[in-house]
Amino acid sequence: MGHGRTRRAGRVQRLTRLCKTVACLALAGATALACGGRADDDPGGSGDGDGNEATSSAASGGTSTSPGPVASFDDLLRELPAIACRNDCNDGASLDFVWGADCLEIYTLLYESLGASIRRSLDAGTVSFDASAAQRCTDEFAESACGTNLSPTACDEVLVGLVPIAGACTASEECAGNAYCEDTLACPGTCAPTLDEGAACAYGGECGTGLVCSEAGVCGPTKALGEPCASSAECQTRYCSASAADRRCAEPPQYFVKALGESCEFPYDCQRGLYCPIEDAVAAVCTPAPKIGEPCQVTGLKTACADGSYCAAGADGNNGTCVVEVPLGGGCGDSIECAAGVCDGGLCVKQSGLGGPCVSDARCFGVCEGGLCAPYPACPEQ
Repeated sequence: MGHGRTRRAGRVQRLTRLCKTVACLALAGATALACGGRADDDPGGSGDGDGNEATSSAASGGTSTSPGPVASFDDLLRELPAIACRNDCNDGASLDFVWGADCLEIYTLLYESLGASIRRSLDAGTVSFDASAAQRCTDEFAESACGTNLSPTACDEVLVGLVPIAGACTASEECAGNAYCEDTLACPGTCAPTLDEGAACAYGGECGTGLVCSEAGVCGPTKALGEPCASSAECQTRYCSASAADRRCAEPPQYFVKALGESCEFPYDCQRGLYCPIEDAVAAVCTPAPKIGEPCQVTGLKTACADGSYCAAGADGNNGTCVVEVPLGGGCGDSIECAAGVCDGGLCVKQSGLGGPCVSDARCFGVCEGGLCAPYPACPEQ
């Protein structure tokens, strides 16, 4: 069973599972950052002159938007990027800081890849699309306050699974009714009834509506603000405090808001130009980020050095020195070195859309096949 759990975790991290709700899609910013950029484990780009430019906008996060008519799945993919950027204030800010890319650029490429996976199921007849539910869902998102966590009922009805119990599936969203795709041991998997509260679970997707898989491996209800928690998945707020002494469900932290001397828990808590030394402090506070030529801690994070520089590792691999970032087109060994985009094939480049050039998966919101970006396969390799 261990192999199956590892395989499932890999699928989730690579965004190969369909999102049953458009809410999941629109809140996928943090997951997107984990897909191939330079962000940390909790929390890329457009074309670079190769004919793969994505639509961009100077007005990204926090900008009001009015959705157009949603009569098809293509209409939904057209509307979601702008709405997601408006609502995902934190991720909109971090996209610019971490990847040097506009929020709308990244979300456009993200939804292009996610959309290709969903369209595969639509074409196979294992999922249907409800246009009226999609319209209600996008309208609610557009009217919501910036940064609001939503789970509107309409969004749960946008994609409707059509595969019956015991039928073959590659994602839980293909299963009809209250069922999930049991594919931890093989792909395609089999649609099975979801588990009730108190049942043993492995990763959460098998638990019924309103339930999550706890750290103890038991399906249980989500926890309210202030309740003890072991992981963010357990919380209605989608955030479990990082405090080791007293972990409780809390409101998610806001990026880049803590001032000099204020306590911090995460790399992006502090204002631009400040650093949260979480690697060597029990009670970390925001401190000035080291500048070019100054010593730094090698953390793999942009915040380790002041804007425009990164921490180059020293001989011991831990203690380094801040050096100037590599511009687009320059040589690199790792994405942390790049001023924008990712390091692919030894060069700093912005990420490609489907069909765009690549050397490795790092440049794609999917996989690199034959030198071109492609959607994730329905059944990834073992």
